[in-house]
Order: sequence, then structure tokens, then C-alpha cells
Amino acid sequence: MPALIRNHGPYPQVITSQMLMKSGHHFPSDFELALDNILAAANSTTKKRDPDLKFSTVTISLHAAECGLPNEALAMLVDIVTRPNSLDQSSQNALIKTLYPAERVSSEVLCTVIGSLGHGMHKVSVSAQVLLLQWVIMVSEFLEQPMFLQKFYGVLFNLLDVTSLRADLCHLLSKLTRRRHVKPFRLQMLQRLLQTVGEESALLKFANVYERYTPGTLDLANSKRQHGDFTSPNSGWSDHLDRIQRKVDSSAIRTAGHTEDFVHELERSSTSEVELSDLRDQKISRQFALGAVERSELDINALLSPVFERELERAREGRGTSKAFKDILEGVLAYMRFTKVGSQPLVSRTLLIEPELKPKIFTPLEEALLSSTKPDPSTQTTILTFYTTLLAHWTASLLSSPPPTPRQTTTLTSLHTHTTLLIHTLLTTNPTPSTTLSILTYYYLTLPLLLPPLLLPLSPPPSLQTTTLLFTAPTLSTLSHTSSLLAAYKITFEAHSATSTTPPRPPEHITQLNGMLIDTCNLLFRSRAFNSTDPHALGCLMPTPVIAKLADYTASLSPPQALMALFSLSHNPALCALSIAAFREIEEAAVEEGREVGARHAGPITQKSLGALAREGGIRIDWKEYRVAVLKWLEGIGVGGLKGLGGATMKGLLGGGSEGTREAVSAA
Repeated sequence: MPALIRNHGPYPQVITSQMLMKSGHHFPSDFELALDNILAAANSTTKKRDPDLKFSTVTISLHAAECGLPNEALAMLVDIVTRPNSLDQSSQNALIKTLYPAERVSSEVLCTVIGSLGHGMHKVSVSAQVLLLQWVIMVSEFLEQPMFLQKFYGVLFNLLDVTSLRADLCHLLSKLTRRRHVKPFRLQMLQRLLQTVGEESALLKFANVYERYTPGTLDLANSKRQHGDFTSPNSGWSDHLDRIQRKVDSSAIRTAGHTEDFVHELERSSTSEVELSDLRDQKISRQFALGAVERSELDINALLSPVFERELERAREGRGTSKAFKDILEGVLAYMRFTKVGSQPLVSRTLLIEPELKPKIFTPLEEALLSSTKPDPSTQTTILTFYTTLLAHWTASLLSSPPPTPRQTTTLTSLHTHTTLLIHTLLTTNPTPSTTLSILTYYYLTLPLLLPPLLLPLSPPPSLQTTTLLFTAPTLSTLSHTSSLLAAYKITFEAHSATSTTPPRPPEHITQLNGMLIDTCNLLFRSRAFNSTDPHALGCLMPTPVIAKLADYTASLSPPQALMALFSLSHNPALCALSIAAFREIEEAAVEEGREVGARHAGPITQKSLGALAREGGIRIDWKEYRVAVLKWLEGIGVGGLKGLGGATMKGLLGGGSEGTREAVSAA
């Protein structure tokens, strides 16, 4: 039987229909015979037309249209139609139109097709090249490696001068173009083409893609009327391919009736082989739930990433989401409800596309993730990270546009309120250092929303959350960042109050912030923990009977300890060692200056012990000087949050004058 010689690799490889049978795929006998006849006709050296050629072409077409072509058969036919052969033009074009892949298209096949495009003695006809390029466009959603096509961007761009291919090349390049592809030399080439060929619709649409990345660099004065998307070169062919892929990819899972069959499919299949709508099928969801979670998440990401990229492009162009997008999300929701497996990257990108989907889609998504019978604390942290990423993207978008609309303000306020409740849950169930860092990161990102030109009425962190941060995760980093955050909120609120043209902050927000500031200063700087008699002070929300019990306990210790001082710079578990280290440097500096230091302080340092130290011949330093020295020393080692808070709230502590607490923020 005649054989096809493939010239890929160092040695020619002969592909026959018998080899295809050995690859594990079953073909009907008439299809095998048709393949043999096509191979023979393609390699024939005679000019006599094979009378069975038309019948063989029809047989292959019918089989491909019904079942699709496995990769081996697809590769064989692609090799035929991408090189000069003895087939007549109508048969060759008919074969190209039957190239329905039943699996993901391999990178090798894709490379073969793209290599056949352009001018050259050994290239196929112009009409065949047009059909092959259109085939690439239509199968680009079904690639074994979705990003592989990006590697040919330069090759495809350089073919734009081929008139017969230009329209379809513009379509394909528009799908592939990302910011990294927009180079000065390509802009120059595109401008020359625009000047040379005039107002070709496809070229103008492609130029508009470049114009979005580099506004004003192309002369598109005549192209403003060019709107709309590229449509499929053959919508009927694309729809049929979609049906074939949908049917073939999920049939193996659905028909696995026995345990052995199901295990085989579980090991063989991946999520990338399933259509998005099939995620609603509980049998398919069960398959991936039983597999490795990491693999399942990666496959789901790979499946959905191209969808989200297209929807983001639509959103950037102001065209809204596609009709199918909500159905896709509902499929994801069904999958996550069943498997309790979610992916923060894929979910976060979706709300960037359509914020209004939150109550319709993402509230149920969150509930699905959190309703697991074995709740994972990291899931809550993942959701918080998602909301933080979402807030950052929305903030960047708002800062680059006019003032927020009422709808945007309402959406952001709702997101902030919901995230605040999630943070409260995290602090009470999983107060780890990494969790607190995620929480503080979120609150830091809210600050630009409070300043001009946005001035959104978002509340500061609730007092209960601040108190929980200070007491349940008393690491040095947490104390410093919490202090820095409170100081930043105070400065932000003050800046807002100083602007007479803006509406005032809600009074409850000001009261809430003032209470946190006073309580934190009483804890860290004033040795007045849990005091509730100062203006605005909340006593860290501690009930009075509990405070009395704790005070009795600390007074009964040996030596007795004052409860109100146990959270200060000298006694705080995260600060005490550093405070005494700072004081040691003060003593060493006094010795180096030649002053007599007859006694050293053993620690911890209090206002009373400093007086006793001076009477015993040690260095003379008052209580305020000691605290200022410690705060500056901490700043010197990179822990500047406490000094920032002290300077913002304690008048006289760092700037002279009598010591006391400043009015945190006025209501005016």
C-alpha cells in the first residue's frame, strides 16, 4: 500500500492506516479503506484520476463529521493537505473542510499547518492556505497547549503582506495580541500597510487592537466607524466542531460503567478534556474530586483562563459580557458546590469583568466553598486574598476614571462590609501570623479609596478586630503594622476633615477610629491598659468585672504586677526584649561619653524604676525620654509603625510640650 512520508525530524517517518490502527483507535473498515485510497492518490505519480477518490473523500468526511478525527488520523491528513500532492484542488479543499479534531489539537499539527502558509515553491495553493488558516482560527480554542499558538505571533504578523491571507491573519492576530506583542517595528509595519492598502475592514479592526495598547500611535482617522468583532470564518463548521468536542470529550467518563473502566478514565482524563458546561455533571465532578486536588485546580484554571481573557477584552472594550458567560459561571458554581474545590485566580478575574455578578454568582460560590463538612481555614484566607486582589483592581480602575458613580460606591461599600465580616471570622478561628498579614494588607488597600478624588465612605477596622489583632497575634510585625495602619487612618481622616468642599465622614466612623487610637495608645505608650475613663476610650471592649478579676490576679503574683502596665513597651511580649536592648545602648553610650554609670537597670523598665536607678548611680533619664528612645531605636531596626502611631496621637511624646492624647479626628 502506498505510504505517506512525513519529513518532521531527522528521519522520514512513514504513516499508514495500519499504524493508525495500532495506535489504539478503532476505525470502521470503510474508513480504513478510504484512508488507504487517499494516501495512494496523494502519492500517485500518474495523471490518471482515481475513480474511487471522490467516494473515499466522502467517506472520510462523513466519519469526521460524526466522530471527529483522533490526533493520529488528523496528523496524517494534515500532512497530505499541507504539501504538494497529486490530489485535485477540489478533493484537497474537501479534505481540509473535514479536519474536525476529536481531541485537543497537538502542537505538532499546529506547527505543520502554520509552516504551510505563505509564498514558496513547495507551498500549497492559495485557496488551500486560506482554508488552513481559517481552520487554525476555528480550532484555536481546542489546542493541546493553549499558549503554543502565541509562539508563532511574529511569523503570522510577517505574513500580513500576503493579500489573500490578510483578512484571516488580522482575525487570528487580534485574538493573540497582548501588550508584549506591541513593538515599535510592528506599529511601523502596520502603519505602512494602512497607507498602502487603504480601508480594509479586517486590517482596520486589527489596527484598533494595537491602538488600544498605544493610543495615538496609528493614523486611524478613517477607521473610527470600524467596530464589532471578528466572526467565525465558518460559524456552522465551528458549531459542529464544538458539538463533536463536547460529545467525544465527556463520553468516556459517562460510559465508564464498571469500576475498572472508571479508574482507568480517572487516571487518564483531565479537566481540560471536559467542556465547561459538563462541569454541572456530578459524575464528571466526582471524577476530579477523586483525583489530585492540585491537578484538578490547574486543569480548571487552564480550561477557564481563555474564557476569562476573552471576557476581559470585551469588558475593556465596553461591550459587556457574552451571553454564554453566565452559563459558564453557573457550571463552575455547580462544580464547586459538589467538589468544594475552588480557585482564587480564576474567581478573582471574573469579578473584574462584571461586579454585579457578586450577589448572583459569587455569594453562592463563597457559600459553596465554606460549606464543606471538613472546613479548611486556608479556604477563608484564599477568599480574603481574592477580595483583596479584587479591591486593588477596582481601586486602580477608579483612580484612572472620573469620580465613582453611585452604583460603584454601593458595590465597593458592600464588598468592604462583607470582607469585614469575613475578617472577623478569620481572627476568631485562625489568628495565625500569615492570616493577620493578609488582613492588614486588605485594610491598607482601602486607604486610597478614602482620599480624594474617590472619598468613599468606608468604615475603619472595627474596634473588636483591632483589639483581637493586638492580643491574639502579638508578634512584632503585627504590632508595628497595626500601629502604622491606625496612624494612616488617622492621617487620612484628618486630610478629609480639612477639605471643606467634601461631605463629612459618618460620625460613627470617627467615633470608632478615635476609640481604637486611644485604646492602642493606652496599651503601648501610657501604661493605662483597659482604661475607659479617657475621652473616646473603650477599654479594649473588656467588661469591667473581667478587668477587676485580672487586676486581682496580677497583683497576687510575686513580685506583684500592675495589670495596666503589662502591655506597654517594657512588658509587651513582642517588645520587652527589644526595649531593654534599646536601654542597654543608652547606657553604653553614656559610658562612652565618659559619664559615670554606677548601676545598670535589670528590666523591665517602669517610670518608678527609672527614678530608683538614678538614685542608685545609674543614668538619669525620665519616662518620656525612655519611650522616645525606644521608639526611635525600633524605627532604626525597621519597626517604625509604633513611632508613627505615637507621633500621630500623643502630643508632646515626640514633638515637645506637655504629654497627652491628641483629639484623634474631629467630626467637622
